Amino acid sequence: MAGAKKPENEKARLETLRSLEILDSFAQSEFDDITFLASQICQTPIALISLVDENRQWFKSKIGIESSETPREYSFCAHAILQSDVTTISDPSLDDRFKDNPLVTGIPRIRFYAGAPLLSPDGYALGTVCVIDSVSRVLTLQQIESLKALSNQVTKLLELKSKIELIRTSERKFLFKSTAAENIVEGVVLQDAKGNIIDFNPAALEVLSLSADQLLGKTSFDPHWKAIREDGTNFPGEEHPAMLCLKTSEKQPPTIMGIHVPPKKTKWLKINSVPMFEHGGTKASHAVSSFSDITEVKNAYNEREIIERQIAESARLSALGEMSAGVAHEINNPLAIIQVKISVLRMKLYENALNIESVENDLKIIESTIDRIAKIASALKNYSRSDEKDPFEKVHLKKIIEESIELCFGRLNRIDVKISIFCSTDLRIECRPNQIAQILLNLLSNSIDAIEEKSNRFIRILVTENVDTVGIYFTDSGAGIERSISEKIMNPFFTTKPPGKGTGMGLGISKGLAKLHGGDLIYLPKEVNTTFMLVLAKEQPKAT
Repeated sequence: MAGAKKPENEKARLETLRSLEILDSFAQSEFDDITFLASQICQTPIALISLVDENRQWFKSKIGIESSETPREYSFCAHAILQSDVTTISDPSLDDRFKDNPLVTGIPRIRFYAGAPLLSPDGYALGTVCVIDSVSRVLTLQQIESLKALSNQVTKLLELKSKIELIRTSERKFLFKSTAAENIVEGVVLQDAKGNIIDFNPAALEVLSLSADQLLGKTSFDPHWKAIREDGTNFPGEEHPAMLCLKTSEKQPPTIMGIHVPPKKTKWLKINSVPMFEHGGTKASHAVSSFSDITEVKNAYNEREIIERQIAESARLSALGEMSAGVAHEINNPLAIIQVKISVLRMKLYENALNIESVENDLKIIESTIDRIAKIASALKNYSRSDEKDPFEKVHLKKIIEESIELCFGRLNRIDVKISIFCSTDLRIECRPNQIAQILLNLLSNSIDAIEEKSNRFIRILVTENVDTVGIYFTDSGAGIERSISEKIMNPFFTTKPPGKGTGMGLGISKGLAKLHGGDLIYLPKEVNTTFMLVLAKEQPKAT
């Protein structure tokens, strides 16, 4: 016995058959009615609606046999699905394909078979409507046409079943979405083409602190919203995400908006708006906006910003405090020099012993000393100024470096540190000078602490220039930082200094300030001496 070969589209055919979810399903009267008609029309004791699965043929409906399935290799229908028309076999016992088939040699002793291919909605032959008899016979043309008509009816039933399943799936999805919309904590509103709110979920009323009557029909242009941006400026209704969505027919990015909530509160919302299209149109007919109340999150973020600014300010003042003794010494010494020179000049004046050359020399010393104090005072003034709202400005980078060193000069001079600066006097960058000075002062302070016990003490500052950035290589005579420590030095509150000596915030804050300037602060572990690279953008992005 030779089993039927498999169709060329077997894989797709089986996928379609299983997608209908009809295999091993319960009996249904609409299918049973068709097998009854097939049996009556063809006057056969057996009629089947047979579906050919991978290894079996399964009977969706049957008359005249008890079995619900047979192996595919015995299946007559496996041969019939290879044909486009009705397959008739008048006496299988005389056909080489079937004469030794167990269904021919044994029960039910098939001596006649006729099967009309059963097509899926997309045209795959899934099985047959077939009739079987234990005696040889020939069908009339009318009977063959009737069998084909019954097969077409099964195809329509399968197509209807497929459509019903799609509808049920859509209903389940709709039920899921409507249930979700009714119960999610986010507010959802539907606006028509003119921006009128025509539907909403319960959460929308709670988030917006409005009743259903107050919200229905409201538009994005309603002045009672008193909508504002994050910077406190007015948020025009035409720029509401829903209105932009309707105007452009495009999904809008998440937008932060503040709205007025009685009696005198501002509630902050995060809004997402997407367009809806009707009848395959390309112009948005509606906009769906979802929004959540982020007031607490925003307030917490604002508080965090305040705390971070306070920590940064504390770290800045802490670094300045470490230099204060040296600064005081640098100011007191010149003042003492001026005081002595003035006393000497006054004494010579009283004694009428003034010498022009001597006076000129003393005045030069006084002028030079005053200039020294002025530089220190200028550096202190620039560094101590609050930078919270400072604009970015174009300044000479070398001037910032030199002023930062002025603040450390006392400590540097006390331990005899050799300072080298390699920076073009013409190089200017757009920055907040006191923030860059804060980074440099932190690096200077750390270097002084690290090298004060060494015999060879130096700090070298080398500035390189690229197209869009500058690189400031800050090197001291230290031998580098251990790997286990270097991986943590940028972490908040990490410090190797003794208790009370450092906050552990300096490098972390310095790195953050560098990023605010379009750059970064990086430790270079492969250098022979301890080296940090400060990268800064030459110019800051222009506000759009």
